[in-house]
Amino acid sequence: MIFFGDIAWFYLSARDALLGATFPILGITSSLTWIHQGAVWTYLLIPSLLISRFNPIAGQILVFILQSLSAILLYFLSKHLFGPRAGLISLILFTLNPYASVYFTLAYHTSALPLFTCIFLLLLSKRRGFLAGVFLGLLYQLHLLTFIFWPFSAWIILKN
Repeated sequence: MIFFGDIAWFYLSARDALLGATFPILGITSSLTWIHQGAVWTYLLIPSLLISRFNPIAGQILVFILQSLSAILLYFLSKHLFGPRAGLISLILFTLNPYASVYFTLAYHTSALPLFTCIFLLLLSKRRGFLAGVFLGLLYQLHLLTFIFWPFSAWIILKN
């Protein structure tokens, strides 16, 4: 398991929320120190740390569950958009990608991005604009770079 300071920040933030010291409204600072990520990853870590009694492996188990759900949703998204063969190919490429295998070992706020992106795109492709917007907001809370989805989603929603 890879562990570095930013991961520790999320663990400590979730621990503090459980012990009653502070409940986080903001996440970790971005590269621009006055801009913060959202606290969604901390909120996802809180139940896993509670269930595991503060075991640090809990975040890794959470990431494994999220990435497994991501793979399944990626299959259904690709199948919905391009057919069952494309779904299978995308599933194979996603699970066998060397970068993804390293990425799956990080209990970090970016680990939830594939799942939330798949949910957002699946909802957008099924013309569920409000729910897609909710998941777009959650994506933005996980990582600020997901603002690149805003024009794309506005174009899709306004087009329909």
